[in-house]
Amino acid sequence: DSIFVNDIDYNYLNCNRAFLKCFAYHHESEIISKNIKEILPKEIQNIVINNIKASINSREPKTITYKFDKKVLKQTSIPIVENCEITGVLSVSTDITKEENLKYKLMEKICQLDTILESEKKLKSQKEMFLATLTHDLKNPVQALLMTLKMLKDEMFGQLNSEQKEILT
Repeated sequence: DSIFVNDIDYNYLNCNRAFLKCFAYHHESEIISKNIKEILPKEIQNIVINNIKASINSREPKTITYKFDKKVLKQTSIPIVENCEITGVLSVSTDITKEENLKYKLMEKICQLDTILESEKKLKSQKEMFLATLTHDLKNPVQALLMTLKMLKDEMFGQLNSEQKEILT
């Protein structure tokens, strides 16, 4: 995790090695007493400043997520209070790129499963409709055949020889 401390004017007071490495600095002396606008890349300056400002104004920790240099970072800024006054802000940035990528892949899989589920529901409905139609369409002719066979068996159309009786049983 990248950790840094700013005063209320957004000047750096301290940082850890992870912070230096993240922004390609080699020693703390390169950033101490310098303003965020001198240190951070332009594309994230306002994001970081706004989070620090929100933390100062609300006097509570604030967390944001933003993209930087093909990474997804989550930054939490916590006001530092001394003698009831906010004197600075401690911020921790965590690289959550892997988690975000996993979340994206999981959402893709969920969408795929939803599509499969919808297809299965549609197929089940079509199958049920087909079976209902088939049952209905076959019911009358089969019923007629069964009645005719019963009538033949009962010899209503005349007497049957032994071979015909054997076939009907």
